[in-house]
Amino acid sequence: MATQVDYLPIAAQAGANVDPQVNFEGSGYQQTGFQAGLAESKQLNKCWRQASVVAAMIANFIANQLNVNVLDDGNVAGLLTLFVEALLNAVSGSLTPTVTVVPFSANPVFNCPGSLVVNFEITLTGNVASSTLTSELAGQIINFIIHQDATGSRTFAYPAGVPGGNINPVANSTTVQSFLVDSTGAVHAITPSTD
Repeated sequence: MATQVDYLPIAAQAGANVDPQVNFEGSGYQQTGFQAGLAESKQLNKCWRQASVVAAMIANFIANQLNVNVLDDGNVAGLLTLFVEALLNAVSGSLTPTVTVVPFSANPVFNCPGSLVVNFEITLTGNVASSTLTSELAGQIINFIIHQDATGSRTFAYPAGVPGGNINPVANSTTVQSFLVDSTGAVHAITPSTD
């Protein structure tokens, strides 16, 4: 369903009659507002654009998160309720645990989504000679769930920089190991587990 967003930016097209940022930033009208007399249209357009672009961005965020119409009907309380709901929806999406099943290959890529906890699951039907971890973020917890198939004795090479331990070689066994990404992007082992 296409949503209706009534909050639109003013003077957002290329070539709009808007005071350049270099003139606006630190100017008298930016710091103390307009004084008595005539204000130039490009100065007014600059102010209106600054406010309207942010309003349009927030309205589009609400519409995209909740798939609802965001109407310019003067209902401040209703708009605030939608904004809070949209924020909670965005945050809960990054906190909702999911498991990304990575198809077996000899060189799998584990691409981290933007969530707080990332769970990768792979079933070894052969040996993993090398693997790659991408898009990890500081503060993320990354879990590897590695299953042996009915044959077992498969090997798994953790991605470079991921200090993974040995995996259980027994057929149909599972190894779980957790890692934490620090502020520098380095990955540290939290705990290994095999069953």
